[in-house]
Amino acid sequence: MQMAINEKATTFTYGTRKNDTIDAQYLLGDMIDGLEGDDTITGLSGNDTLLGGRGRDTIFGLDGNDLLDGGASNDKLYGGAGDDLIRPDSGAIGNDLVDGGDGIDTVDYSVSAAASGVTVDLRKIVLQDTKGAGKEIILNIENINGTNFVDTLTGNDTRNVLVGGNGGDTIYALDGHDQIDGGAGNDKLYGGLGNDLLIPDTGTIGNDSIDGGDGIDTINYQRQGLISGVTVDLSLITSQNTGGAGIDLILNVEQVQGSDFNDTITGSNLDNWLNAGMGSDIINGGDGNDAIFSGAGDLLGDSLYGGNGDDKIRGGTGNDVLDGGSGADLLRPNRGADSLTGGSDSDTFIFTISSSGTGSDSNPIAPDLITDFNGLEDTIILQSTEWSPNSVVFLGNAPFTASGVSEVRLTYDLGLGTQRIEVDIEGNGSADIDSVINVIGTPIVADDLVFVSTYPF
Repeated sequence: MQMAINEKATTFTYGTRKNDTIDAQYLLGDMIDGLEGDDTITGLSGNDTLLGGRGRDTIFGLDGNDLLDGGASNDKLYGGAGDDLIRPDSGAIGNDLVDGGDGIDTVDYSVSAAASGVTVDLRKIVLQDTKGAGKEIILNIENINGTNFVDTLTGNDTRNVLVGGNGGDTIYALDGHDQIDGGAGNDKLYGGLGNDLLIPDTGTIGNDSIDGGDGIDTINYQRQGLISGVTVDLSLITSQNTGGAGIDLILNVEQVQGSDFNDTITGSNLDNWLNAGMGSDIINGGDGNDAIFSGAGDLLGDSLYGGNGDDKIRGGTGNDVLDGGSGADLLRPNRGADSLTGGSDSDTFIFTISSSGTGSDSNPIAPDLITDFNGLEDTIILQSTEWSPNSVVFLGNAPFTASGVSEVRLTYDLGLGTQRIEVDIEGNGSADIDSVINVIGTPIVADDLVFVSTYPF
């Protein structure tokens, strides 16, 4: 069966019970099902869906991001260019040749007819016994989707995405900056070299072993089927009860993405990146120069503690507590009425100012508060894209002048007994809605304030 090329539409073409030769005819993509017989199916430049059906089929995806499904029997599947999804054994188990070709290609056993798990090693370029899916040659494949049974998946020296599915899987990422998704079950996830992303429980919760290996590795609890928060301590080298994510062994992991619930996350003595996610969370950076981020969605706010080291702490949408601890820390609030404590050493407090109320949201009713300002060591940075920093006038205790020039002045909150910074970006004689900051500490002078239009954190 031979078709002419059509540039306008897509179609579904069926083969016969005989040995068919079917060429795609639509540039936008074809859907072809060879049905029975030993078929040869060739795609075109579109995103094709090419199904071999029964028989010993040979399928060429060519260009486009194609789906190649060998069906039953011993098939030869060639992805060609594009990012292809190749299913060698959806009908019945066969001994297949899978060649992804160019692009980022995935071999998919999640819909396999296998009655047991697979063992797949992307480093091998010779015939390998996959156990549950027969003996196969697997070439030019970057990603693997496992079965619902117990799989052993091994990557190679490129970037791999390895998904275990259901079952207690063992996954080795090896080299490259990889993503490992254990799925459901009690999994063992090994990052190897590279900066890896490890996702332990996207299905039902299991008791997992997670080893990031070398590189800067991240464990992600946000993309899971969790129903409660997690408690994670990166300084532990024994199994720990994470609460919402089961009992996990977590080794050689530097970064944590929290869940959408209330988490408690503790860093190690390394430089950690810790993101609270949604919920009302507690984060302790521990030693090291840490980057700590609050999340969104909970007005109760997060409690973020840097610990030792030169830490960077950024608030979220709630009423957060930011405490740098010892070291030269950078504290940046976001929305909400936040409390900022620099701790010992030279600390920097940075506030985003906006005349429209889209900045740090530090307003007269619910202002941000610096609890321990020390003018001998600390600095307050006021950032706004609406002003020219060199033109900002510091008035000290004098009132605004309505001069049309951006001005900053000091007042006092008699109720709280604090100094108060007020900003008038537009120069209209009144403080902007989110530019009121309360400060406890030494008297503020001009040298304590820095005006900028942008800041990198």
